[in-house]
Amino acid sequence: MPFIGAAIGAIASFVAGAAATIAASSFFASFVTYAITTAISIGLSYLLSAVMQPSKPAAPDPSDIQQNIRQRVKSQRRLHGTTKTGSVLVFAEKRAGITYVWHYICEGPVDFIKFELDDEEVTLKSNGYVSSGPKKNRVRLVAFPGVPGATDETDADFFNAFPELNDPAKPFRHMGCAMVLQMCKQVAREDMADVYPNNLPKLKVVVRRLDVYDPRTDTYGPTNNAALCFLDEAADIYQLDPTSNTDFDLTSWAVFANHCAEEVPLKNGTTEPRYRADGIIERDQEPASRMNELAKACNGYPYLDSEMRIAVKKRVTASQEAEMRHDRGDIEAIDIEGGRTREVEWNMGTASYVRPDSFQSENVIWTEPNSLASDGQTIARNELKLMMVQSVTQAQRLLKLKWHEENPRFAGNLTLGPTGLRLFGRNTTLVDLTPEDETTFLARFDGVQLNPSSMQCTVKYVSIDPSAEDWDPEVDEQSQELQVPDLSQELEDIPLDFTASYTIGEQIGTGFLGSKIYSATAKIFIVGNSGVDVPEYYSQEVQVYTEYTDDEGEQRATFYPVEYDQDTNTATAEVRAYSSFTGADGSRGYLVRARNKTPANSWDWQELGQFTVVLSPTVPDAPVSASVTDQTGLVAGIDFTAPDDGAVRGYRVYRNTSDDFASANLVVTDPASRNQVISTTDTVPAAGVYYYWAVMIDLTGTESTPPTAITGSPVTITD
Repeated sequence: MPFIGAAIGAIASFVAGAAATIAASSFFASFVTYAITTAISIGLSYLLSAVMQPSKPAAPDPSDIQQNIRQRVKSQRRLHGTTKTGSVLVFAEKRAGITYVWHYICEGPVDFIKFELDDEEVTLKSNGYVSSGPKKNRVRLVAFPGVPGATDETDADFFNAFPELNDPAKPFRHMGCAMVLQMCKQVAREDMADVYPNNLPKLKVVVRRLDVYDPRTDTYGPTNNAALCFLDEAADIYQLDPTSNTDFDLTSWAVFANHCAEEVPLKNGTTEPRYRADGIIERDQEPASRMNELAKACNGYPYLDSEMRIAVKKRVTASQEAEMRHDRGDIEAIDIEGGRTREVEWNMGTASYVRPDSFQSENVIWTEPNSLASDGQTIARNELKLMMVQSVTQAQRLLKLKWHEENPRFAGNLTLGPTGLRLFGRNTTLVDLTPEDETTFLARFDGVQLNPSSMQCTVKYVSIDPSAEDWDPEVDEQSQELQVPDLSQELEDIPLDFTASYTIGEQIGTGFLGSKIYSATAKIFIVGNSGVDVPEYYSQEVQVYTEYTDDEGEQRATFYPVEYDQDTNTATAEVRAYSSFTGADGSRGYLVRARNKTPANSWDWQELGQFTVVLSPTVPDAPVSASVTDQTGLVAGIDFTAPDDGAVRGYRVYRNTSDDFASANLVVTDPASRNQVISTTDTVPAAGVYYYWAVMIDLTGTESTPPTAITGSPVTITD
């Protein structure tokens, strides 16, 4: 199996990252030994190499969308279940008064359920045009579900507008990617605010995945069963066939899918499936991270079985998988200590999930009532992020399992004889200490380490409560949701203002008629207009740009790089400063716009005004302690110190055979900074007497005055 090394490596990485309570190294050790004892047919050296030096699996080939559009997609996106999502804009161009925009949604095939433009749901006519509201008959949406192999699906209007892209040798097609073609008609200026308040309408869609394999029925179809989504993601990561019983233990996946599909009772008298998965996963995430995102949604635990197939089971479970008994010699020694320690003890957990009505992240809490009563105070746990979960009660079920995993009644170590090898690959084991002790309990092992010389196994364990998987809606379905405001409705946009400062750097080019171009760094401080406070949970996006009219009379804009520091509310923009070829002040105005954002919303851009970068000539101070000496060989040595003047950017040295600066020749020019000690030389054409002058210059080339006659001048230069 060529994938074995990559699969083992990623599954081990998943195990290490899924929960801090699992010792990855001990899992590795136990897995290596288990693999050796149960898969002798695989070459020993190959297996050890594969396990101990896991390689990252090759990334899936880029989808065709990345080869036939004008802008590369940063990351391919895989949909599970049903979710609302934005898009990646991959093409935008205007022809004949219509702006054509291609939006990449995700890998297909999908079913488009709803469309939103500028956060408002729209209905479409049969021809794709919006049927009502300000955008009626002005915006057209054409959706392509992304059926693999459908290479000829596109829109005739698009190719009519861009015939140069209709090249069979280089087809402009989506080819297996779910896409939306958006066409926006040009409107009169007075209608812009109503029809296109954000310029290009912001597109969001509700989509459903259509082709997930179900080993229970050997069919493909739409589902949000978390186990089937998990299987689908694993198959995509390793580029395996999800229908292959050689690569996957499909029986384990089918059993786990049935577990996820079990109907769980709710307090309102209805039921819901135990574990569902709905959301988007980006393909450029690490394989272990992708698997972990699905595993968190369903309490899943992937592993390699004795046939080296990818299998799955419940991570936290009260179901007994093996048995270790003292009376038959399995257990040689045991120590037991309290399991709830201050490092992991908690009685109230917080999880973030995605609300299915708004598709916004929201927090929910779950409290373990018995531990809360015994602790006498609330001990909170860090947030459990469940970005593939869209059910508040599912999030609470997962929090309850997390509590049982991290808050055992006791923990310790077991020393086992050779029979301990039976524990390899097992999760939950019954430990029976009778007749030495009347104690019997379920244990979860954090790792098994084998001592080959003594054939003893050392096991770290935590106890598992038999009620860990129970769900009583009257007790466990709790309504103490943390109140997160509906930011899109309750919060208001706040008017903004700004102040700006700038520093001018080095010359980076030459402009019209010899004018000079300098780099400049602008600092833009964003504040509330008229002293209005901006809440800390608001963030801002800032753009700095200039406008111009192109050769065809179209209004265009040039945007400059901006970095925004949210802590200081300061934007740093890399702009330009221009000198005037006439010698007067050179200036350039820059427009600033900003908008407020929260985790759930972003408001319209606010045009904040303009700041001007002025490049003014500044006469610098004269050089200090200038002197010239003969260094023989027709070389004059010139030494001086730049003045303590921030305007200094360089210096010039002039030479003449007579005491006349007006006719002197420029012989040396170099950059310099304030207080810099300068030593330079000048090679003269012939031996003789020479006069020297030195001047400092600012960034525009303005010289210090009067020119400084250098001490020692005139000087006789010898050969």
